[in-house]
Amino acid sequence: MRFITQYKGNTSYHDFLDEADQTISKLEAFPYIGSVPKDMRLMHLNYCILVIGNYLVFYVVLDEIIGIRRILRRPRMGGP
Repeated sequence: MRFITQYKGNTSYHDFLDEADQTISKLEAFPYIGSVPKDMRLMHLNYCILVIGNYLVFYVVLDEIIGIRRILRRPRMGGP
């Protein structure tokens, strides 16, 4: 709950929530729109990955249920 209240007035936070909600909602109709991870362990666990802005959403499809496992911020890719 502290995380939510910390960003309560942040418009980019609300934009992210809107985008995440819209993208994750698409999983109901298209459960396999995410990419297959390159990590063999995650691949064997049937994980899929959605990219939403700077975040990675790790999820699995279990029959008719979508299980969101993690939402992580992507590492920044530093350039030369």
